[in-house]
Amino acid sequence: MTSRFNVTIGQAHVMVDAMETVKFLSQSETRVTVLRLLQSEDHLSRSTIEARVDASRRTVIRTVRTLSDRGYLTETETGYRLTPFGAFVIASYEELADDLSIAQRMAPFLAHVPSEWFDVDPTVLADAELVTATEESPYALIDRTLELRDAASRLQHMSPIIERRSVDQMVDRLKSGETIRGTVVIGADAWSAARDEKRYRVTNEVLQAAEQLEFRVYPDRVPFMLCVTGDAVSVGVAKGGRPYAQIVSDHPTLRAWATATFDRILDRTLGLAEI
Repeated sequence: MTSRFNVTIGQAHVMVDAMETVKFLSQSETRVTVLRLLQSEDHLSRSTIEARVDASRRTVIRTVRTLSDRGYLTETETGYRLTPFGAFVIASYEELADDLSIAQRMAPFLAHVPSEWFDVDPTVLADAELVTATEESPYALIDRTLELRDAASRLQHMSPIIERRSVDQMVDRLKSGETIRGTVVIGADAWSAARDEKRYRVTNEVLQAAEQLEFRVYPDRVPFMLCVTGDAVSVGVAKGGRPYAQIVSDHPTLRAWATATFDRILDRTLGLAEI
């Protein structure tokens, strides 16, 4: 459905097609530049606009005329200024551009996180760190997760896989006498594989003996990696079955979602003694 809104230009009342407005502005950087210029400074003469905009004089004159005809600008005795309509249009366009920029930067994560689980407004990820696995750094996500957990005294962690270095880090910290409190959730298939693997046997005994850490088993495959510490929230997703992209942030909205999501998963888990 096309989005439209009404506006009065002079004596004419017209219906404006929002998508046509976006197209109109995106087709010319000069149009956006002039609007941004008048957004920051009021009452600029045409000669001042011409001097400030990196375009030919003819292009600027045509642009100012076009923007005026559309009701974005008005000419006063002291120069051009934005109309309330023009101010709203450029502010909305800038907001859209910012939102799309966030979406584009976070695409490796947003394109692969399950939509039935992740209902966070992507704009809260504006300042989030994005980590991606590449051919040069295939273990980038695991490395970053280990960094986050290294000094954490309390954590909530769930993962669709059991990674050797992740387990070793936890065991080493427990053996050294560190206090680590929290809950770790493992998928049933991953837990079965690790429990039966000879090289994990001693490790499992150490982890199960840790009174301050609770280990739970989720009956299905854990949908993504989630780690909540006192410093940050980390969410990792896979592509083709391999760790692919991870966001790291301490935004309150993301933290609230992470805590609620972990509790949602936790409600379906079983203790090790129940397996």
